[in-house]
Amino acid sequence: MQEENTMSIRIRLIASAIESSAVAHKLSGLQAGVGLCRRSHRYQRDSVLGIQVKIRNYSVHDRQSCLQVLDGNTPEFFVPKDRDEFSRFLDNLPGPYFVIEDRGLIVACGGWAMDAEEVAALTWGMVRRDLHRQGIGRDLLHYRLRAIWADGHAKVVQLRTVPPVQEFFARQGFDVVDVVPNGYGAGLDRVTMALQLRVAV
Repeated sequence: MQEENTMSIRIRLIASAIESSAVAHKLSGLQAGVGLCRRSHRYQRDSVLGIQVKIRNYSVHDRQSCLQVLDGNTPEFFVPKDRDEFSRFLDNLPGPYFVIEDRGLIVACGGWAMDAEEVAALTWGMVRRDLHRQGIGRDLLHYRLRAIWADGHAKVVQLRTVPPVQEFFARQGFDVVDVVPNGYGAGLDRVTMALQLRVAV
């Protein structure tokens, strides 16, 4: 799954659209579904590969493995020039970044960073191509949303992705707020989506 680097010049806050009540309404169900709370967000579950997967913080030793995950998702979800941008991102992380590990192998990675006041952006989320549709991307997304919630500074979470992934984020409560045809290159539209966080009462 592709999410654009939050520090990229391409990131824009679509402020007027993300204030819609329809976006805010989705969080009530999301809170129930992923247990958003300001507590420790350790994660481990049974592995699709037969043992266990766990999420941990990224380290410099994971760099090549993360690049390989991106390579496996190019050109369907990324464009070739993204590799250099992702490399620079890993060398200068703007915020928390995580990996999902299974039996010592990196199978997914993704993070988040504050992009503007009260706005968090999801950064460079992706799952190894042969493990799509196994629930790993959902687990990674929910983990990051819990981390953003626990941090307590953001009211809105936004991301930029591509049409093949758009429906996945829609199922998790995100709404489309902008589409730029061919925004990532010929035949690859840039889709901006957002979710407004609310504190449950």
